Amino acid sequence: MNTHTLQIDAHHSPAAIERLLRTTRHRGFAVRELHLQAVDDAESVTIRLTVSGDRPLQLLTSQLAKLVDVTTVDVKASLTTQLTNSA
Repeated sequence: MNTHTLQIDAHHSPAAIERLLRTTRHRGFAVRELHLQAVDDAESVTIRLTVSGDRPLQLLTSQLAKLVDVTTVDVKASLTTQLTNSA
């Protein structure tokens, strides 16, 4: 299972957050953590999103970048964990 942390800058609106979460789910990733902070101008937000999934991260980041309210998408951290079966 791969875990990734993204930093996303976007325009502040409830619909923007809904689109971001829907896109994450449709691309096969599970949200593990979400932190949203309004920027001083109150018209934009910085979102720190931690997701996990087995699909390539590029599938998610390319779609998030296309969302109308998203201004930037940066990958901050990636971690790969392998599950082992012990007998």
